[in-house]
Amino acid sequence: MVEAVVEDEGVKLGVFSTLDKVVEADAVLASTTSALSITRPAGVGEHPERVIGVHFFNPVAVRPVRCWRL
Repeated sequence: MVEAVVEDEGVKLGVFSTLDKVVEADAVLASTTSALSITRPAGVGEHPERVIGVHFFNPVAVRPVRCWRL
């Protein structure tokens, strides 16, 4: 699931807290934050290992992409 709410930490924490209660335990939760630390929304639920940060750039075709396995 991709969260894309306003860049306000309180709003994002509320969304992730709610999502943690209603989605399956193996669901991946992604935040589109570009300015806030991803550790904050990851810390509000019982499964911080499933929270990732994503940030989309334009134009996609000319942007290099790096992937990490944790």
